[in-house]
Amino acid sequence: MSYHFKILAVSLIGLVLLKGCDKAPKYAKPPVATPPAYKEIAPEAFKETDDWKFAHPNDAVIRGKWWEMFGDAQLNTLEEQLNTANQNIALADANFRAARAIVKESRTER
Repeated sequence: MSYHFKILAVSLIGLVLLKGCDKAPKYAKPPVATPPAYKEIAPEAFKETDDWKFAHPNDAVIRGKWWEMFGDAQLNTLEEQLNTANQNIALADANFRAARAIVKESRTER
């Protein structure tokens, strides 16, 4: 056998082996329906719709003891008993105050 025939045979065997590894299907780009235009409400057309609501902040709302807005004396009494007797709330309050103190301390070190 000639030298060129051996190189050709080894090359063909190598190509056949490499082609055997190519088992993936051919990629076909999937069709995607794209909208003709971007759908955004223009600023001059802003109004309350089903999808858009204006914010109505209410700064007069009771923030701390929210249950007092019901005007129920029994509820107020129960809430006061709960807040003073509940150790989980007391622990959470203590943890919060400790964390706040640590944050203030770390800010002053800068």
